[in-house]
Amino acid sequence: QTVIYRAGDTYKENASKTLYAVWEKVENPAINEKMPTLFVSDVASNVGSTVTVDISIKNNPGITAFSFAVDYPTEVMTLKNVEYKTLFSSKATGSKDMESPYIISWFSPSSEDEANNGVIATLTFEIKENVTAGNYEINLSYDENNIFNSAYTNIAFVVENGVVTVSNNIAGDVNND
Repeated sequence: QTVIYRAGDTYKENASKTLYAVWEKVENPAINEKMPTLFVSDVASNVGSTVTVDISIKNNPGITAFSFAVDYPTEVMTLKNVEYKTLFSSKATGSKDMESPYIISWFSPSSEDEANNGVIATLTFEIKENVTAGNYEINLSYDENNIFNSAYTNIAFVVENGVVTVSNNIAGDVNND
């Protein structure tokens, strides 16, 4: 038996039936280009090296505050430093501990909307030794109540996660021998 879910539908638990849901992410680049967006840069690094990753905002309609989490694979990399940029009237702040998920927050000291775009923070990671080469995601997430404007209206942002491509190449080794 197939169940079709429509937005707003509700289902009651029934111990004799299991409901499976499959979600498909459909992206429309034309829409996303205009949407308020938080995004992580894609970068490449080698095993045992350090790498910097930017977290940025674009198409900012004007916000008074934000708080979001940065989740990264701790088995692959260690967060060593966070440099907060002067994008807004005050700098963002972060978690006391450099652990995943790392929380970045900001609140306008004047409680007025600020519509600046650019780099919020640059994170420096150390790629661990003996890590398998591959692509590793750095993910952003936020609670819908944690980005809002001066009227306390929640502002929805698209999130574009970043990828750290880790290789075990040696600098100057053009044929990987």
